[in-house]
Amino acid sequence: MFLFRRCSIRVITSSRRSTPVQAARLYSAERLEKYDAPVSADDDFSNVRREEFKSLRIAILGLPNAGKSTLINQLIHHQVCASSMRKHTTRMACRAVLHTDTTELVFVDTPGVVTTQEVKRHNLESSFQSDPEVALKQVDVVGVLHDVSRSRLRQEILPEVLNLLKTLDSDTPTLLLMNKVDQIKNKRRLLEFVNHLTGENGWQNFADIFMLSALNGDGVSDLREYLLVSAKPRDWDYEKDTLTDQKPEEMIIRIVRASLLDVLPAEIPYNLNIQMEYYNVCEDGSINTFVLIECPSERLYKLILRKLKSKLRYMAEKVEQTLSKNLQQTVRVRLVFQPKRVT
Repeated sequence: MFLFRRCSIRVITSSRRSTPVQAARLYSAERLEKYDAPVSADDDFSNVRREEFKSLRIAILGLPNAGKSTLINQLIHHQVCASSMRKHTTRMACRAVLHTDTTELVFVDTPGVVTTQEVKRHNLESSFQSDPEVALKQVDVVGVLHDVSRSRLRQEILPEVLNLLKTLDSDTPTLLLMNKVDQIKNKRRLLEFVNHLTGENGWQNFADIFMLSALNGDGVSDLREYLLVSAKPRDWDYEKDTLTDQKPEEMIIRIVRASLLDVLPAEIPYNLNIQMEYYNVCEDGSINTFVLIECPSERLYKLILRKLKSKLRYMAEKVEQTLSKNLQQTVRVRLVFQPKRVT
């Protein structure tokens, strides 16, 4: 786990604005001075309580399969963002929420940044291009997750990402989140990567740089603490127990799709049509659901059954465990495969 603070870069820039962390510390100090004053019996304590609440909205931006969903799940201690080892798992933006006693962090998990050509080639939804743009306009901080394990791209921020960063307001802080650093044996090389990513051909406005391994959790607690300290005094967007803005049905579909991406080869899982056929909340709060997975052909249907015969029960159990933890209720999932219906 590593954390780089680019203090020297801040000194030589013309801006004299304090960083989010400095602003948060200054705010805390001012509040301590405020409470040195005598308390009157007529004081409105409800307003004081509201003022103590803080929140921060963070967008995580990056290329497909950089580890955005995995990082957010680690940050909030729940697997609410569907994640897999394959690209294009996240197909539209969703929000994941972490609450402490006084602070709310709202993370926006965005689809991987792609080109217009990739959208056409892979028949991707328009959300792959629209959702990152919309998310950047709604947040306080933007984290650029960069996968340093990809040898061809580890020293380069692609133009598609840079173009999105250029649309930000000048006062929106950006963080460079270098992921999968555990796969780099020579740690000195990480400094070389930093110089390239923040140089003339990179993004020179990063406020801070974090070295992470989202999968292993290395460096995640430092990033979480940094964001908590950077939160702004304001009311929360969500209730205390909220983990995500996704409906349970949406979460079930996304997690089933991610599970299929991990167990099926090549392009097969991308061609499946996953539908919620039945969803019911029982009197005890538990959930029964029936997920229909439609295969585009009879041949593919038989191939999938052969591939999944030994894995289907394990996959369903894993999906149930994840959903039960997220929804804090018992969830029973039945996965049914069938060839595409002929109309």
